[in-house]
Amino acid sequence: MTSTVRRIILGQTLDVDVKEWLSAVTANGGSVSRSVTAEVNRFVRGTKADGVWDSLLDIGLFAGVDNLAGALVKLKTPLGVQRTLTNVNFVSADYSPTGGLTGNASSKRLETGLIPQTWMSVTGASIGLYASALPTAAATVGLIGVGDVAAGTAAHCVILQDLTGASRRGVLANSYTSPTNYQTTAASSVAAAFEVISRVSATSSIFYRNGAQSGSTNTNTATGLASGDIGVFALRYGIGAGPYTNTNFSNMSARFYFAGLGLTATQAAALSARVNALMTAFGANVY
Repeated sequence: MTSTVRRIILGQTLDVDVKEWLSAVTANGGSVSRSVTAEVNRFVRGTKADGVWDSLLDIGLFAGVDNLAGALVKLKTPLGVQRTLTNVNFVSADYSPTGGLTGNASSKRLETGLIPQTWMSVTGASIGLYASALPTAAATVGLIGVGDVAAGTAAHCVILQDLTGASRRGVLANSYTSPTNYQTTAASSVAAAFEVISRVSATSSIFYRNGAQSGSTNTNTATGLASGDIGVFALRYGIGAGPYTNTNFSNMSARFYFAGLGLTATQAAALSARVNALMTAFGANVY
């Protein structure tokens, strides 16, 4: 790609963050069409105009790009955190530009390298996932997140699917095992969607679905976040920052994820609109 094309794609001046992403995709052996680059550029510029971009720390794009090598390159990540996701057992056949990336509920997962305890706080944290096909293989399966489990302590940053109870659950601090410490969507509302859980204070954690609040605000006081890195397609559990085992694998299909700082209701709605517009441009939207 020439420098001129890098600067201007389909009439748009390329954002500096999009240029960096394109370079990283190429370096990883991936490729992106000009039309997809233009849509990603529109998304990045749009989230910046909305005042959301700076709150998004780590972003994975599992749609639009030409191949798995491109999908494994993050659209954004903090300086010092790996730009390419660590791939455990995904193969090219698991990815398509419109279908996203699909797990197998047993062995396939991604590691982000982003540690909630390092980059987030109990007064400002968020994670989100755009899922197109829901998991079906186990009673409870992980979608995105990490959990510390040690003697007498637990700190989690997760969104998971409880198929037995037909609900989604999520928590951004402390234990997810207590019903008072996680958000649960209505049993009748389990569906493919863009789901976000955001904590904007130590006593306010809210679940959003497609930009609208789902469930009541959790006001339990948060005291700690996980010290391991966030996983996708499997919740990562362990003790402290030591070796992690991976359980609760998912066979969902995902098209976008992010981890970041706390998002207000206005920001969550704006992000949802931007993400869904991006997916719609790819022919990959679910709502």
